[in-house]
Amino acid sequence: MTENELDEQASQLTQLLRGNEVLECIRNEEGEILVKFTNGMRLFINSDKPLDLSVT
Repeated sequence: MTENELDEQASQLTQLLRGNEVLECIRNEEGEILVKFTNGMRLFINSDKPLDLSVT
């Protein structure tokens, strides 16, 4: 993907997630994260490599 395509995808994701409240986060494997929202929406993040997480 080009930088512009990545930026557009990030912008769309921001709009979809804006205002939603996180219910819980689940990690079953190093390269997998599931974020559950109170409205029933779920965000899956998968990688072939371990994910390094940081909350600031």
